[in-house]
Amino acid sequence: MSSPPTVVKLEDFTHHPDLPFHLVPDVHDWQPPSELGVTKYRSPVGRGADLEALLLNQGSEVLLVSLHGATNRETVTLPRFERLRTFRGMPYSSLYFADPALQLDEGLTLAWYTGWEDLPLPDILADWVSRAAAAVGARKVVFMGGSGGGFACLQVSPRVPGSVAIPINPQTAIPRYVPGGSWRPARNYIRTVMPHLTPPEGLEAITTEWGDPAGDRLNVVERYRTPQPNRVLYVQNLNDHTHIGDHYELFRRAVAEAGVEGERVRYFEYDGPHRHAVPDWELTSGVLRQALAWLDEPGRSRSSGPDEVADLQPA
Repeated sequence: MSSPPTVVKLEDFTHHPDLPFHLVPDVHDWQPPSELGVTKYRSPVGRGADLEALLLNQGSEVLLVSLHGATNRETVTLPRFERLRTFRGMPYSSLYFADPALQLDEGLTLAWYTGWEDLPLPDILADWVSRAAAAVGARKVVFMGGSGGGFACLQVSPRVPGSVAIPINPQTAIPRYVPGGSWRPARNYIRTVMPHLTPPEGLEAITTEWGDPAGDRLNVVERYRTPQPNRVLYVQNLNDHTHIGDHYELFRRAVAEAGVEGERVRYFEYDGPHRHAVPDWELTSGVLRQALAWLDEPGRSRSSGPDEVADLQPA
């Protein structure tokens, strides 16, 4: 029997690098403790990479799940647990994941938590979220992520029925992400993470169809063409023109086809800077309050079926 993880009391927790990792030998057998406090985990997932996570257990009925976007490898030391400083000051439990694909190459900045050809990372993350919710006693699960982390929210949340995703200015179709007309992020991703998707003509010949063989794994627009068992509060800066046509509008059309707008998917549009940027915390915290209020709307009793997360259990 392996030793239990080191649990640090919240009042004693200052900086996550000071907290030791607890090794989880089998990524499919994570058993987080119910004890209040902070724990940190590392589990091998292949290719010399590890899934790294941090759980902050406050015994609340809400579990916030944070997924990061593009990471500046010159200024940020891995693992990156985005929003930890912000969320730890809130009265909610929270769970943070670092994308293991970034460990594959020091030049890789964004991998959308897709995993690689033989690593179904969104399924693994959903399993860990369900186990964490059960351990901390959470009845509501809220995913939050911006840009590439927003894409990941839209992928993982449907795998946790009853949860709500808050994607902030997300990509919704990875192959259509060509910032400033540059194919560099796509080429780096294909070369490092998904080399089997390299076109026969080579990486210099890629087009927005390069991800078609992967189906909805790289395209949440396709996933949301049919009703999903989660809810989405989609946050979009109307001045982020690089994400309006290629991501936001495509997603809205897909949701309209599914006939779930308003019921399962809602939108929060705002007039932000004329670029792809992170909104301020005042706006983001207001959206979080809206999402939690949505989960508390009448009709969401413990017996309300797929909208309820109180009975989440590990698979």
